[in-house]
Amino acid sequence: MRHMMPTDWALLEFLAQGARPIAGLLSRYPKGTVYRRLRGLRAEGLIATSPQGYALTSTGERALAERDAQVFIEGLGEAYPPLRDVPTPQHRAWLELALAALALRRHTDQEDRHAGLLILGPTLSWKTSAAEFLAVALGVDPTTHIADLRAESGQSLWIRRGPTGDVITQRRLVNAPIAVFDEYQAADRAVRRAVAPFLTGKRRLAIENDVVTIAPVPIVILNPAPGATLAARTGLSAPQLRRLIPLDVTGLTLSDLAASGTRPLAAARRAGPCMIPVPQDAADTLRAPLVEVLRTVLTPDGAALLDVEVVLGLGRGMTAWFSPTVALRQALYNTLLVVETVGWVKPGWVDAVRAFPNARPSRAASTIGAAPGQAALNTRTMPIIPLFPERRDPAGEERAMSAQDSMMPAFTLSETAKAELVWLSRELQMPLDMAVGVLIDHYRFTMGTGHDFGNLQAIAHLRKACAETHVTAQDLRDCVELKAALREHDLAIDEVRDALEVAKALDAAGLSLEQAQAVATLSADLEQAGIDTAIADELRSALTRYQALGYDVERLTAIAGLWSRLEALGIGVDDLAGALDHLEQLRALGLDQATAEALARALEAAGITTEDRGVVLHHVVDTGCAAADRVRLDQERARRAREVTALKATLAARRAALTEIHRQIDGATTQREQLQRELTDLTQQAAAFRDAIVTATALERFLLQHTAADDPFWSKLELLLTTKRSAPALFSTLQSWLGPDLRQRVRAFLDQIAGGGTTPATGAAGEA
Repeated sequence: MRHMMPTDWALLEFLAQGARPIAGLLSRYPKGTVYRRLRGLRAEGLIATSPQGYALTSTGERALAERDAQVFIEGLGEAYPPLRDVPTPQHRAWLELALAALALRRHTDQEDRHAGLLILGPTLSWKTSAAEFLAVALGVDPTTHIADLRAESGQSLWIRRGPTGDVITQRRLVNAPIAVFDEYQAADRAVRRAVAPFLTGKRRLAIENDVVTIAPVPIVILNPAPGATLAARTGLSAPQLRRLIPLDVTGLTLSDLAASGTRPLAAARRAGPCMIPVPQDAADTLRAPLVEVLRTVLTPDGAALLDVEVVLGLGRGMTAWFSPTVALRQALYNTLLVVETVGWVKPGWVDAVRAFPNARPSRAASTIGAAPGQAALNTRTMPIIPLFPERRDPAGEERAMSAQDSMMPAFTLSETAKAELVWLSRELQMPLDMAVGVLIDHYRFTMGTGHDFGNLQAIAHLRKACAETHVTAQDLRDCVELKAALREHDLAIDEVRDALEVAKALDAAGLSLEQAQAVATLSADLEQAGIDTAIADELRSALTRYQALGYDVERLTAIAGLWSRLEALGIGVDDLAGALDHLEQLRALGLDQATAEALARALEAAGITTEDRGVVLHHVVDTGCAAADRVRLDQERARRAREVTALKATLAARRAALTEIHRQIDGATTQREQLQRELTDLTQQAAAFRDAIVTATALERFLLQHTAADDPFWSKLELLLTTKRSAPALFSTLQSWLGPDLRQRVRAFLDQIAGGGTTPATGAAGEA
């Protein structure tokens, strides 16, 4: 059997529930992949068609049973071989659950009910080594990913703070694939509060006013304390335990860890990191049988502390390696094997897991809640003959015993034999010991009829060989009868083979037996008439050569008819290539047969003769090109018109802006000219004021420097000013009297200054 892909197993498991269409798988897998795998499985005889759609064959059911048995035993050992070196099956199951939990966290969007793992037990029981193995398998450093809680304090698991309380660094554990909390029993209360967010099973939490994504799978390692309950022994609360899968290694039988404890770590380092694929299915369709199994096998403590959603999530994570049914069965087996160490499961849970998802409640369980009298009636033994042994109650069989309790000699079975027994139990829908007992009884009855084990073994080998060659029992009987008939006619098998070869040759030549007989009669007649039969041989040789070139009789007949038509048209071999080239050119131009016929009919309907068709087509092409050019030019003209309109609008806007600028320039020019005139007037006024000031200043300086204080000029000037202020009415009279004298004196001073002469003496001035 070829290597089976996950889609192949999904098809087999889908049809293991009964014959039905495969439409239910098309929403989970690509349609092309499903049908391609379906064809391969049908070719191998694993799947067959049925009125309901498709169904498993006995070969398919056996392959599925072998696969289930192999997965049930191997687990992830094929995906990651170092797991086979782990000391105990419980440690290995615990590590496989950790890988499934990581696949769920890393590759899905599930927000809550994520699983963590707990391992407790005494020192030197491969607890911390299991965490180191997991770190190496994931390609991370165990030193940085295993936190010794004895050395932690406060919020150091999350952040490192400076002396001022500011956050300096943040621990990488938040984004790591795993976060291992070792020596949990030695952590103080503050450190346990820091660990608590990792154990909630949530993907995101609000921490330090921020939403933090919890990426790692939490792993708690501790030495248990005395106590009657798991909560008392671990110091973990019930909600925390519901998110953890606990493994108690106290009662496990470990080998010499000093000699072999480092072998799994070395194997993991040699193998490198384990690949974590993406889970393929949510496994929600198996929720109901999972709940039924857990309710059947869990103790009250286990039912209270083992969350169904956590187990379902682990099954979804396991679909990264297996198909949904096998994945959830493997996750269920690993979980129950691990929690069995803390006393959460009842005896006989393995049988319930083997039957998953087709587990049925036992008849012993159906008597729960019945009336006492009815229960007594059900358990009463009565001497009856079992007419239907297949309906026997398996609860009435002998109880299965372990190798330690049994006095029978111990023996081992190969993996192939175990797979065969598992298939037999599943095929017969009964416990394995009952099926084996029935077969042994049947063998005893067979020995009484004179058949020994050698006959039975020969029959089994013969049936197996027939099944492998697709030979039925009826075909075998027919073959024996045919051989007996040949012996009656003194014929051997070799002669039959020769006859078969002749029949094959006749069938290949398309000749029936009657036609072959006619050919033989014709050959005999030709020889009798003295005609050379080599002509027929030459004809056959020629036909053989033509057949080797791909020219059979039908094709040669067609070629002969085609040659007759070419001769009728006057086309020779040399002209055939040109005609074919012409035909290819017409096809390249789009004139296939249908188009050419439609064009010819249109020209004929228009009354155009054959001689004028070339000219008409030329005009049609010119007219078509002209029309196409006109359409193109019209489109170009419309585009140009739109561009001109846009340019005109732009030009009008620019002109309006320019007119506004000119208007502003004219106003500014007028304002500038007015300001220049005002500036000229002000300049002139300033010059006059400056001259008057200069003159007054010079007169004042001259008078002060060249006139005595008691000069009559000052007294007259003072009298004139006092009169102007106090008696304005007398001012004009006094001005007419004193004014000429003062003006004369001032003019005389100015003339003297202008002439460059010296001023008169003070006395002379006073006399004047």
